[in-house]
Amino acid sequence: MKILLAEDDASMRRFFEITLQRADYKLIKLKRTAFAAHPPKQRCPRE
Repeated sequence: MKILLAEDDASMRRFFEITLQRADYKLIKLKRTAFAAHPPKQRCPRE
């Protein structure tokens, strides 16, 4: 195990922030595609 220095800690924190943002973006994109594939039931006419 390597002991992280202060600058290493900052760069790792930055790396994790970017990774989390990418994960959130992928999740939002996945939700949008699922929403487009399956629109809400309200759009269907009730007849």
